[in-house]
Amino acid sequence: MSEHRLQEIRKENGLTQQALAERLNVPLRRYRTWENEEVRFLFSDACDVCNYFGITLDSMRPGHKTEKAAIHEDNSLISYLSTLDQEKLDSLQATLEIVTELSPKKVNNHEH
Repeated sequence: MSEHRLQEIRKENGLTQQALAERLNVPLRRYRTWENEEVRFLFSDACDVCNYFGITLDSMRPGHKTEKAAIHEDNSLISYLSTLDQEKLDSLQATLEIVTELSPKKVNNHEH
């Protein structure tokens, strides 16, 4: 996920870094490390950002437009993900990255 997209989405919504950090309940210093690409934010943090703005995870990827998520605040998947510990979230993120690498376009390019 692109930290630059995070900044774009924040600005699209007219928020300062301070305001968004407060809404996400994270220290301003931590939030700034995401936007400045000092650290890569975690999958759980990305979910929090998407949940706050009501957007899809794809919206966070470089080159993607911001798409509103077709979910409700009581969405069971987000509720479930919020209960997972960091180890499980990291494992899920690694799995999603592998699946992304094996997208149909890439798989079709390797067929004979």
